[in-house]
Amino acid sequence: MSYYESFKKSIKKSIDPSDEVTDQELFEALKQQELGVFESILGSLSAEQILTVDEMQIFNSFDLEEPTDKVNNQGNKTVVMKLTRLCNLRCDYCFSWAEGPDQTMTFSTIAKTIYENQRETNLENITYVWHGGEVTILGVKVFIKMIWLQSQFKREGQNISNALQTNGVNVSDEWFEFMELLRLPVGLSMDGIPDLNDVRRKKVDGSGSSQDVINFISRVNQSKIELGCLVVIDKENMTMDMEELFNFFISMGVDKIDFLNYTVDSEYINKVFNSPESLIYSDNVDPKFISFPEFCSFMLNVFKLWKSTYQDKITIRFLDKLIEAIFNESNIDNCYFEGGCLDSIFTIEPDGAIDSCDRLIGIDRDACGEQSSSGCNSCSSSNIETFAYEDGMSNCNWFYLCGGGCPHDRIAGTALSHSYDGACCGMQELLDNIYNFVLSKQSIKPKGVSQNESININ
Repeated sequence: MSYYESFKKSIKKSIDPSDEVTDQELFEALKQQELGVFESILGSLSAEQILTVDEMQIFNSFDLEEPTDKVNNQGNKTVVMKLTRLCNLRCDYCFSWAEGPDQTMTFSTIAKTIYENQRETNLENITYVWHGGEVTILGVKVFIKMIWLQSQFKREGQNISNALQTNGVNVSDEWFEFMELLRLPVGLSMDGIPDLNDVRRKKVDGSGSSQDVINFISRVNQSKIELGCLVVIDKENMTMDMEELFNFFISMGVDKIDFLNYTVDSEYINKVFNSPESLIYSDNVDPKFISFPEFCSFMLNVFKLWKSTYQDKITIRFLDKLIEAIFNESNIDNCYFEGGCLDSIFTIEPDGAIDSCDRLIGIDRDACGEQSSSGCNSCSSSNIETFAYEDGMSNCNWFYLCGGGCPHDRIAGTALSHSYDGACCGMQELLDNIYNFVLSKQSIKPKGVSQNESININ
């Protein structure tokens, strides 16, 4: 009997000890329950039902009653768990995968990570993002134990959530059922229509991955799993036909997508900051790199198309968050725009090393500032804010929203873009257009913007 089959029997026995319903009836019913119900049932199982003897010894080494002086001043935290660097794809723009031994997080590291993070006082909300590599190649056993540990280490009043980032390739039946039971939010990577995606996102044997992704989407559409597709934008695909892209996703039943600008290989950035002359050399240009202002120009075109044709058909998370923030006159509830991102978003490597957002991994410390208060090898939020003010960005009407932009994008722009002047993160024209769109929907005047009826964007 496999671990997963044994686990399901333990769940069945805890809920239906008299065996009044079949296994299939029970688990189909569990899939229909509210979010969090299955996690509670899983967390109620004993250590003997979940862990090996060696793992129980590790678990028992943690003192759940030990007082702590660790205080979380943000109230919220996102922990990106790089559970493995192994991957079944070889995407032509990705350098997050690795081969060989010691590329997968051990149980001891997983347990210590969850224990140390959840014992902080004042921490109300914590989200674990299951990331790789490709985490589904590990099988569900690791993640059953993660959910169980989260339940054991949970402090009173804490809200714990999980999310999965996957490429959707060769996802097993066990994995799919586990996602359904958890009602797990899933981010699915796909870089456009199949012909384009198959060039960029290939399997290890060189074949395309699109059909696997399409099959995965088809299964998701028959479930209650919340799915969003993520498209990486770089120099090579930023000119793709967006109508064709939108129509493809809509035809597949996907109504939530997002765009992510390409993350530069740190090698290119370090070359510049380690150069005595600090010059941008023609042979030091990442061929896929686009500056954040270029990405914002791309997103402006996306916004105009979405506004004219697709706003009732598809949601674009990046734009949706900007619209929401302008409408509510609030910070953008998205990644670095929330403020203090480098003190609230952390990446845990397979060996347990702690860093901030993985977009900064590998960038020399001299390029991005001092250590954060968490002790991770990246810049602190206060240092980043000072950097934004020094660049003159604080004079922009939209600075209260953008905060000067993503630290990675500012560093990459400084190192690799001749046109980057530090006066604007690149979002002004996009935000001006969104402001006028919001204004047309409801008469509001966001703070920091003059009291004109609209912003002149000609």
